[in-house]
Amino acid sequence: MANKINMKLSQKFSNHFKPLIFHLVGTTIMVLCLACLHFQKEMIFVFEIIWIIYTLPVLYLHLEYYLWNWNLLVDINDDSIKITKNGKQKTYPLDNLSRILVYKSASLDNGGIQILPLESYFYAKILTKHNEVIIITCLICPNLEDVIMKLNGIPYERKKKIFCSINSI
Repeated sequence: MANKINMKLSQKFSNHFKPLIFHLVGTTIMVLCLACLHFQKEMIFVFEIIWIIYTLPVLYLHLEYYLWNWNLLVDINDDSIKITKNGKQKTYPLDNLSRILVYKSASLDNGGIQILPLESYFYAKILTKHNEVIIITCLICPNLEDVIMKLNGIPYERKKKIFCSINSI
């Protein structure tokens, strides 16, 4: 019988765009508003401050996730999760996983309204029965929660946060 789950996940260039789209749209709207205001000096200053406040958390999370997932390959199948990081491999049988926590903004739920671009960033924390932690971010897998839901028999919990920094765990 063939495996139902057979996924190879890695940080791809295209995965970087999904969390950045909201920020890029917001930046475009700000520039269009400035154009309507004829790029008045006072308004440029106000928009610069707003844009910096709008951008810094996104920049931090994107860089944090990028560095966390650097040289990370995740192989998920029906029996195990294989992690390859910097050439070192470790296989975790699914029955050795104790639970999965997904840290994600509530605005990304069905019917949710995203307000800030930093809400586009989320990650999964997979805990093993031997107290090891596996972190997989949205830069590795943009539909991460759907993949996690396919891992039957592992308790799953959703933690709702606005600023989903890995370093805050």
